[in-house]
This record gives sequence, C-alpha cells and structure tokens, in this order.
Amino acid sequence: MIKSILKKVNLHFLNDKKIFYRLFKTFIARGVSAVGTFFFNFALAKTLGVGEFGRFMYIYSIFIGLGFFARFGMSSAILRFASIMFSNKEFGKLKKLRKDVFKLFLTLSCSISILVIVINFIFIDYFYIGTSTKLLITFFAISLPFYSYLFIQASFLKAFKAPHIAPFIEAGLMSFIVGLVVVALDIFKVDVTTSLSAFIFLTSSIFISITGYFVLNKVFFNNHDYVLLEKYIGFYKTLPDYASSEIIRFFLTFSPTIIMGIFVSEHDIGIFSIANRTAFIINFILWIINTVYAPYFANFFENKEFNLLNKQYYKSILIMIIISFPLLIVFIIFPVDILKLFGGEFVSASKSLIILSISQFIPLLCGPTNFLLQMTGNQKKVRNLSLITLFLGLLLCFLLIPKYSYMGATIATSVIIVFESLVSFRLCIKYAGLSFFKMKL
Repeated sequence: MIKSILKKVNLHFLNDKKIFYRLFKTFIARGVSAVGTFFFNFALAKTLGVGEFGRFMYIYSIFIGLGFFARFGMSSAILRFASIMFSNKEFGKLKKLRKDVFKLFLTLSCSISILVIVINFIFIDYFYIGTSTKLLITFFAISLPFYSYLFIQASFLKAFKAPHIAPFIEAGLMSFIVGLVVVALDIFKVDVTTSLSAFIFLTSSIFISITGYFVLNKVFFNNHDYVLLEKYIGFYKTLPDYASSEIIRFFLTFSPTIIMGIFVSEHDIGIFSIANRTAFIINFILWIINTVYAPYFANFFENKEFNLLNKQYYKSILIMIIISFPLLIVFIIFPVDILKLFGGEFVSASKSLIILSISQFIPLLCGPTNFLLQMTGNQKKVRNLSLITLFLGLLLCFLLIPKYSYMGATIATSVIIVFESLVSFRLCIKYAGLSFFKMKL
C-alpha cells in the first residue's frame, strides 16, 4: 500500500516539475531557516539559563506582536495581490505597490518603535523594572522596523515565485546569525546577558534587512526600471481584515507565554518556551507549502480552476505527512534526549514536548487551510475563526495556567491548534472550492 502511494506521489511530481523543483529548492532554503531558529533557541537557552531565557522570550513575544501591528496585514495582502499582478505581467502596478507599501510600513513601524522607546524611558520606572530589562526593550524597539520589513520583502519574493530565496532574508537566517554570535562570545568567555543578546538581534536585523532590499531589487525591480507606475485597486480595502487576522493570530500563538508572565515564574516560561518552539519545528514544512503554493492557490481560484486547486492542495498534504511524520516519532520517543541539548534544566518539559508535537502535526493533516482561505478572498472567515479561537484560548489559559503552570499552557496551546485546524479545513470545503474527499489520486 505504501509503495503504491509513493508511486502515485512520484507520478504527480513528474506532472508538475516546476512546482516540485520550486518546492525542493524552498525545502532546502527553509531547512536552513528551521535550523537557524532551532540554533537560536539552543544558543540562548544554553547560554542564558532557563530563568534568563524565559525573561528574554517573554519580551521577545511582545516584540513579535508589535511587528504584526507594524505590518498591518501587508505581508498577506502583498502575497495575494502581487502574485496576481506578477502572473498577469502588471509590472507597473507591482512597482507602485512596493513604493506605497514601503511608505506605509515605515510610518507605522517607526511610530510604534518611537512610542515604545518613549514609554520605556519615561514610564517604565513606575513598574520597578531593572536596567537590563530597559536595555532589552530598547534594543528590541529599535529592531522593530528592520525586523518587520524582512517579512514584507519576503512576501514580494514569494509572490514573484522565488520562495527559495525568501528564507535567506527572513527571520530564520537572522536567528541563526544571532545564535552563532552568542555561541562565539560564550566560547571566548564573554558574559552574554539578555541585553547583549538583544543588541546582537538588532545588528543582525539591520544587516539582513539591508541585504534583502538589494536582493529584491536584483531579483525583480532592477530589471523593470523602465516600467511606468500604474494604479491598482483593492489592496488597501483588504488590509484591515488581513491585519486583524494576523494580530489575532499573534495573540493565539503568544498569549500562553504572556499570560504565564502574570501567574508563574520566568523559570516556567523558559520551560514552556523551549518545548513550544522545539515542537514547532514539525510545522516548518507547512511554512514551505504556504510559501510555494500560495501564489498558485490565488491564481487557480481567480481563474476558477478548482480541479487544479484541489489536486495541488491534496499533494501538499501528502508531502507534509511524508516529511514530518518521522520527526514526530523522534520527538515522541526521545523527548528527554532532545531537551538535554538545551541543558539539564529543560528536561522537565518532556511531556509538554510530546503533547505539543502531536498537536503541531494535526495542521499538516488538514493542509494549508488558512493560506488557502486568505488567497481566495476569504480573509474575513479566517479573521472570525481566529477571533473565536482566541477567546477559547484565553479562557483555557486563565483557567489552566494559574493551577498547572507550563502544563496548563501546553494543554491550552494544543487544544486551540487542533480546534482551529479542523474548523478551518471545514471552511475551505465550504468557501474556497476545496472538495478533498471527492479527490482521486
């Protein structure tokens, strides 16, 4: 049976050589990104210790949320509209879109950054926060425009069907550089603190952001200097829906960590963070599928090619299962050995790692549901589902975390991941042209 399935999967790959080739290149590039994220966690956890790592990740979680406000849905909107513009060779519209997005993003991100810095230096003393935390917040605030712009640039590259390049100017490579520098400093006996780690994060963000700007120019815009700017419609109208969905998604992802900051110690935050971020590695294949297939979903739906949409969606699920299942088995069988890599203090997160790994596998069985809905104009459905899931998640967090600490956060996170995956799959069948159970290999 397995041999028969693999034979059919191979046949599908041969029929879609361009998509498969792009998927393969993106897998290699995203693999680098996943390794970078893992190394970032490893280096900081090993160097800072569980308590300081917990404090770093708590501030980092808030900073990530501010990044969603700074982008205000532009990443998803770019991926949808720029994909269609690129396929239709509307290069004048693309050129104007990039110019307009840069102005809007710069205004939003710099405003938020300045506001955080002002609050940090004027009002933070009332909260009795130490100097090291002040520096930590300051460095993250300055990083905000540079770090967030990585995702804007990457969305353009994905839309231009160059997803294999995007990971090299995104957070994964930047995280790898941070981890590498932290380890190097530790080897040379430099005292690596949370504030120094945040400063390294800042310099890495600036470097990758500037590099990405020139890469994007080289990939597309330098070859179309002669193109005149053209007006486009519909982009700004969708931003509030995309923004609300992404901001809600941030709270879904990071609300357990933030709520833990209210009720439990930095030690327990560190335990949960390492289990959660390690389990998320299973989900990295979903990033690849989203990156490669999103432009195709947008174009198939736009041209009403629902049969092609269904075929590609089905293939994406098979690919994710084949790649991620062995990793799931490793995490279930050897959780203690994996956590020992970060230090003996983290071994107590073994049960959390098992539970979170299983829950992270469920979205792979359902497929890239959220991206399919967003690329087919159903972003309001995503927003509404995210909002319902957020309320469920907050309720579970406030009920479970005060009593069960990081295990409460583990259960709450797992429930909302599974709930959202199953409901969004149902929405894809109802609204996005998906008829999964009618598909035949």
